[in-house]
Amino acid sequence: MLRLTLALGLISTLAGCTTSPDADPAKGTTAPFYSCYRHIYNNSSCPWTFQIPQETQYGNVYFGDGTLPNCTQMNGPCTVAGNTTIEIHYTYTRGSSQGVYNITDRTGTKRDFSYSAPTAAQCPYIRHAGGTGAVALNDPADGDINVWGACTWADGENKPWQMRQSGPRR
Repeated sequence: MLRLTLALGLISTLAGCTTSPDADPAKGTTAPFYSCYRHIYNNSSCPWTFQIPQETQYGNVYFGDGTLPNCTQMNGPCTVAGNTTIEIHYTYTRGSSQGVYNITDRTGTKRDFSYSAPTAAQCPYIRHAGGTGAVALNDPADGDINVWGACTWADGENKPWQMRQSGPRR
């Protein structure tokens, strides 16, 4: 039993995930079974806003540690200042993590991207078709978001070096 527990712990750690025993069915709460830690890298000089609409998700996305200005920690909206990196924490409900990211530039232009994890032991993959312009998704790893330098969606259009079309990384 000890070997199995250690093996499961190692698998979860290697996947960027940990278990959480905080559920209390008597109180009607369901804590996530697994969670995944990733990052938003805002390498631009401008703020970008991230939000997860509640009606579209399983699990939650926590932005930062609860001390960031202009940031609602659970599901946002969270405005990430330029030249700032924050941690994001995906949680799972009933073994699933999925939803839609609303990503908004400084002009108010918004784009939506769905995300999901095929299993509870993996970080979510943010779906896209071809180049994503100003914001690189799943970069450097699944679930990460990298604003590579542009301040608006329009600033990042048609940049050939941003045309990443690969599938989920493991």
